[in-house]
Amino acid sequence: MDAEPDTLNDEEEKLLERFAHAVVQRGLVAPAILFLESVRPLNFLASQGMLFFSPMLSALFPRQEWDVLQRLLERRASIEHIVSRIEKKDAECAAQKERPGQDGSGASSGGDK
Repeated sequence: MDAEPDTLNDEEEKLLERFAHAVVQRGLVAPAILFLESVRPLNFLASQGMLFFSPMLSALFPRQEWDVLQRLLERRASIEHIVSRIEKKDAECAAQKERPGQDGSGASSGGDK
């Protein structure tokens, strides 16, 4: 294992960013967080299951990303990293929606002058 298990490497950062973006874009923030929090005690077991099934599932999923996720789930703090990344991405998207004129949809706040 790494000397600092709570830090993420670049591959893990990119994977978590893509995952969080996908969850937020699909509107699944609450269900995803609920699911992740409920399976938190089983994250190591899930990583070992991923290791077992990797030869069969490598045809469906990119092998490198599968391995990165499997190694990430071996660490206890991984669920917290995933949840915090989803919450951060959700807050960023909410802040962008609140800014008038950002998306070109300034109809609600435009014309006040």
